[in-house]
Amino acid sequence: MFNYVSSHYNKQCGTTHLRPYLYAAYLFGSSTEEDDEEVAKAKATAWEIGGGAAIFLNDFASIDITLGYGKATFISRDDEKAKILAKALAVNVGFSLYF
Repeated sequence: MFNYVSSHYNKQCGTTHLRPYLYAAYLFGSSTEEDDEEVAKAKATAWEIGGGAAIFLNDFASIDITLGYGKATFISRDDEKAKILAKALAVNVGFSLYF
């Protein structure tokens, strides 16, 4: 995942504990599910974009609040017509450590 915290914002606002950021992600992979009789294989791709604010507790830790939108596609390797499409708008709250 790619995160961008604006250094221009930091220069303009000084030593604020609140910093905005943007992010983008692209994911890809495959999966295999097995039971006693069948094996199902699928390939997957997904992307997500968003932005939010990091509330810095000190120089090394922050609480992050994010609003993001993404889309995922799963396609069966056995039957190209079998697809699962998912779209989502999400609000996330997380904790980050910086080293």
